[in-house]
Amino acid sequence: MSCPLGRDGTHVVAVTSKRPVADTRHYDLRVGNDKPVALFDSTGRADSDDPNFDASRGSDVQIECLGAPEKVLVISGEFTSNFLQGVAIRFNTAMHRWERVDFAERTRPIAVYLEASGMSVIFANGGQEVAGRYLVYRYPGQADAMAGPVAVNTLPAGRDIETIRLPNRPKP
Repeated sequence: MSCPLGRDGTHVVAVTSKRPVADTRHYDLRVGNDKPVALFDSTGRADSDDPNFDASRGSDVQIECLGAPEKVLVISGEFTSNFLQGVAIRFNTAMHRWERVDFAERTRPIAVYLEASGMSVIFANGGQEVAGRYLVYRYPGQADAMAGPVAVNTLPAGRDIETIRLPNRPKP
């Protein structure tokens, strides 16, 4: 699946899957014409010699390319943890940079918020670990970003925020 990112849609990310084993497949990302890399890659190699090769093997994976005028690629599934893992990827046209937010939660995200300064991935908080209706993962390049999710009771609002709701999820 290919997803045209950026306001003009000229920054394309492709997701491919290969090497099926039982109900799992290995997932790679390719940006433009670059060499594919494993979805959860730390070495820059997308082959079975990569020590993190199995980290990119998943089942029940959903790949969604959503939004208008700007799109975001959201991938979530059962990879290596007891939680659903995934990533949200965006090309931020205003900042001229790629943005990636990795996450691991009990449920799939319900929305992605796009701002000029970065993106946030929103989850309904179904757990008891922290207080708050929502868990928010922010792009690490944002000034107020933390290393993990932040629990909040109200979501950001404003004219400068583009909200992308993910289908078949409860509304925030």
